[in-house]
Amino acid sequence: MTEYRILEGFDAFVDERILPLFDAMQAARKAGRAQLKKGGLVGFLAGLGLGLAIFVFFHSWIWALVISVLALLIGLAPGFFKMSEAETSFSDANVALVSQFLGLVYQEDGFKPPHFDRLTRAKLVPEHNRAKFTELVTGERNGVPFSVFEAYLESRVESGSGKNKTVTWVPVFFGQLLHIPYERRFSGHTLIARDAGFFNRISSPDITLKRVGLVDPKFEKIFEVYSTDQVEGRYLVDPLFMEKLLHLEGKNEKRDLQAAFFEQSVMVSITGGDSYRTKIADNAQGVKDAARETAQVFLSIFDLIDGVMGKKDPDP
Repeated sequence: MTEYRILEGFDAFVDERILPLFDAMQAARKAGRAQLKKGGLVGFLAGLGLGLAIFVFFHSWIWALVISVLALLIGLAPGFFKMSEAETSFSDANVALVSQFLGLVYQEDGFKPPHFDRLTRAKLVPEHNRAKFTELVTGERNGVPFSVFEAYLESRVESGSGKNKTVTWVPVFFGQLLHIPYERRFSGHTLIARDAGFFNRISSPDITLKRVGLVDPKFEKIFEVYSTDQVEGRYLVDPLFMEKLLHLEGKNEKRDLQAAFFEQSVMVSITGGDSYRTKIADNAQGVKDAARETAQVFLSIFDLIDGVMGKKDPDP
């Protein structure tokens, strides 16, 4: 595939830097499975003894069963935790090393999300009361800085009143948020939203935004464009940008993508979970395939940046 042209030496990098970590993960998983078997046996025997004692002394088979199952789960927990920890650590390392190969910087957590307020004002994320941010990747593409990170947003929902009042946290967004500075001036706000079919005619994301008609049927089948300036909206969402956005859309199947031109920035939201990580088969080829999939996420972002920065100034 042409997307892998810039990945010369990538397989050798995987062999040298990522496969040894995979071998270490496999060893940790093997130790975890051994601990799982040992802990499960100890938990089963302990649960059996405690369950029999409770049944004999208290004549309650329900509590005997509950204690037996609880003891078994306690015995299994350390092994499960060790296996899960090994897999998570390897997955984190895979993303970090692929980012490093591409000249990017990866930060798992503990960061302030860049440009999040701007992404919110651009209508790319819904209203929310609580947020968690992870997996920040920053870097440059041909001198153009960008950032992409994962956001998990929740809304607070209250029901009842007084002592009967309950609070529920409802997920409203889980996905990636991308920010790219746009070097040429524009004055309005253009939003590329998901096509809502019939409801496009009776609703708009914002009363200040008006629908922009385009001439690409493939693009308009997926997206609906709104802008505060019809002429500027058509200029910004030109054929090249539509092509690049459709390409990025195709690389994120089963995940909804939206975009915006706002406050001298191009921003994209991709909902539907984590895009960096894929299921890894228990062999060397599976590791290489997973690393390539992770790299492809960033190559698609590079492709979008190249398309955006390839624009020419509008006619005066």
